[in-house]
Amino acid sequence: MSSGIRAALTVLPMLGLLTTACAAHKRHKPVPLPAPPPRAVVGPFLLPAQVRVVAFHRLPEQFNTPIPPVWQADGQALSLLQITPAGAKVARFGGASLREEKPFDLSMQSGSKDQPSPLSQLDFAIDLQGARLAVVANDASDNSVKVFVRPLEPDAKVDLVATFPGQVESAAISWLSPDDLLLGLSATRPTDSAAASAEFAGIYRLSTKVHGDNSQFVLDCTRPINPTRFVLSPHGRALVNSSRGTAVYLLDFERFACRRVALPSFARMQVLGWDGDDSRILYASVLSARFSDELAVFELEFGNNQRRRIGAPMANAAYTKSGKIVIPGSQRLSPALLRAKPDMLVPVQLGVFDKAASEITIYPLGLWTGAAMMAQARLAYSAAADAAAVDVAVPVGNQITQELVEFSLASRHAESITTARVNQRLVYSWSPSGSRLAICDCASEQGNLLVVEPPLK
Repeated sequence: MSSGIRAALTVLPMLGLLTTACAAHKRHKPVPLPAPPPRAVVGPFLLPAQVRVVAFHRLPEQFNTPIPPVWQADGQALSLLQITPAGAKVARFGGASLREEKPFDLSMQSGSKDQPSPLSQLDFAIDLQGARLAVVANDASDNSVKVFVRPLEPDAKVDLVATFPGQVESAAISWLSPDDLLLGLSATRPTDSAAASAEFAGIYRLSTKVHGDNSQFVLDCTRPINPTRFVLSPHGRALVNSSRGTAVYLLDFERFACRRVALPSFARMQVLGWDGDDSRILYASVLSARFSDELAVFELEFGNNQRRRIGAPMANAAYTKSGKIVIPGSQRLSPALLRAKPDMLVPVQLGVFDKAASEITIYPLGLWTGAAMMAQARLAYSAAADAAAVDVAVPVGNQITQELVEFSLASRHAESITTARVNQRLVYSWSPSGSRLAICDCASEQGNLLVVEPPLK
């Protein structure tokens, strides 16, 4: 693939699209791509010769999931989860060759073995080691809310972590650490039971080791918050919506601090990632019929509560381990073009934004796609590999293929990983070591899991 094109920015913030850096470049009609080299066929995937296949498995029928593959911390096991009302169905693969194991259910029930009571699941979270699933659910058998933790293994013991009286409309759960959970509960919903009259709305820290070891965070925010709408950072901070959804607050659980930040409500944005010390976040505006927000990626710096637009019209970006920002896009793509000619072909590129040097470097990824498809390109960054996997839908005749490309930040080089002949978007994730990539077309009637070693080292 061709080498990158360098262009410098002299001022911050970066305005508009990646075209800001190269405004003097002329726009040319798309040129046909050269014929691709021969590729190996593995199920629906076409693979270049330099990509090594570690494992390929056909999934059970109707095993559909939007959740990316979950790697165990040592990289020796991989799980796919299909969430159900009371737990999850799990397809698991283990060992160095990731051989297929028998699928099993992670159904969580209360009551006796003779008279089990199904649960109504509210939310779930997978721990950072990829080994345990936490579930919060309403339990109709005793009119309560329960929190369970269970390993992602067949026949494993289910631990009851916490019980709250009454039932709730909504809840949210995340892992704070290997031993602690963060739980947000809404107010109890009306029932005929006197026990349900207790109000326990709020945010709690739960110990996974001792049942009932709970502590509620008392945070002095200027407005009531919605405890079930939070986004947790890697280091124990969180963003939370106000109860009416008109404001966003930054919570610091170590200092019990709460302050308002210059962010739109969660209905209008999606958090893409936190930087290494939780001082900045990347987020994307969310288009909807209610709002006229432009599709764009922004960065907010909490220290000065200032935000800058990184690129538009784009929906995805990530921080690298050096603090740079990688964002898929195209110099030829603009909000005006997206509105007027959503099917017009544009080159697929990756921008690497270096705030310290006040510059952005644009790298071609060797593909062309429609403007609307380009705006929805996604990526997953691996700090271990210092590489990004970028996926984008590409029109080929009357069909759509899914292209997945690896870009190495170290070598500044891009290589194709696979072309998937499926209409649905892929889900994928890097192994903890960054040496493998698990790819799944999990939206098909009978999906496929492919694990490869990407070509760039």
